[in-house]
Amino acid sequence: MSDVEDKKAPPFALLFFLAVNSTNDLPLWRLYRQPTIRPMKPIIFILCLAMYACSTKEVQTVDEEVLTFSVMMVQENVATASMGEITPASGGAKLTLLGNELTVTGEFENLNIQMQDNSEQPQTPVVHIHPGVPGEENAYLYELEVKMHDDGDSGTFFGTFDLSDDEVALLADGRLYMDLHTHPQGPSTIRDQIQIYEPEDFETFLSFRVEE
Repeated sequence: MSDVEDKKAPPFALLFFLAVNSTNDLPLWRLYRQPTIRPMKPIIFILCLAMYACSTKEVQTVDEEVLTFSVMMVQENVATASMGEITPASGGAKLTLLGNELTVTGEFENLNIQMQDNSEQPQTPVVHIHPGVPGEENAYLYELEVKMHDDGDSGTFFGTFDLSDDEVALLADGRLYMDLHTHPQGPSTIRDQIQIYEPEDFETFLSFRVEE
């Protein structure tokens, strides 16, 4: 359904009648009944309706359908060719699509940041959204903001993006995936296809992570 917010228009019709009455000494209601005015009643009525319609503004907000997606990233989903060291890391996220606006909120844990090159200072991991089906690796489309927790082993990621129509089609068709890298230029650490949100599957995934 549509929510319609009516904003009151200035009383132009009333002003019109007052303007007519301002040149006469008769009360407004008697002026309207004068023989010279009576033949013009239909014209005046239509004119008043037209003025009111033009001055009445309706703001309509169409309730667009919100679609919800999820990812359950683990190492088993990483393409074999780019799989690095074995890691218990995992990450989950919910994604909502309203029109072409995609909003992502997620978290990860058990990252084991030591998988990075020990000669370098540990870097904040990166989370990307890529086009592709399972087994494919392609350049990323979007990078999410990442915030590490104090333990240095877990954190959150989030972002809002305006997708193109083609990207929305890829999302709906299950041809976008998300991955996390412990090094910006390194292989994927964990990954999953972005798929329609299934509450039971997602809650089971979260419970499994807690038990671990």
